[in-house]
Amino acid sequence: LVKLLLTVVLKSSKRLFEEEETDTMTCLKKRYNFSDKMIDEFFDPFLQGIYLAPLEEQSSKMFHFVLKMFIQGSVSLPQNGIGAVADQLSEKLREVGVDIRMNRTVDKISIERSDDRFLIKTSDEKCLIRAKAVILATDKQVANKLMSGFERFKFLAELPKEAQRSVGCIYYTF
Repeated sequence: LVKLLLTVVLKSSKRLFEEEETDTMTCLKKRYNFSDKMIDEFFDPFLQGIYLAPLEEQSSKMFHFVLKMFIQGSVSLPQNGIGAVADQLSEKLREVGVDIRMNRTVDKISIERSDDRFLIKTSDEKCLIRAKAVILATDKQVANKLMSGFERFKFLAELPKEAQRSVGCIYYTF
């Protein structure tokens, strides 16, 4: 552990990115000689929670950089959990007049030619929503389906479906 900590603390971010690239699992085992137990019980859950990918798919350069940022910075979660970040952002946007609709299933997005505004049809609302701009906060396959309704993005409908990662978060308080 000391060797890893000295590496990320003493080297600049630039120097960390100049090091030889490997995956994080290989880096932890071969460079730092961490045991399977330490990897399985600490590094694997910690880093998969950040990257949402197995250690074998994570960059050793990014691992060093992220660890350096955790050591140098102030890491915390809001008192009411990570969802409080979205709540705070939406509250601030509503204060300046932005209409935010969350937790809605969108069936279709189109453009109304009269004023170039977007029309959003949702499955749980009886009316259409008109908007100057739309932010799609969804997975890639749903975004591809919605965007493929526009002429210049029709090709998205032909892309092969990719496996999605499933994630769950548990926060403990004492």
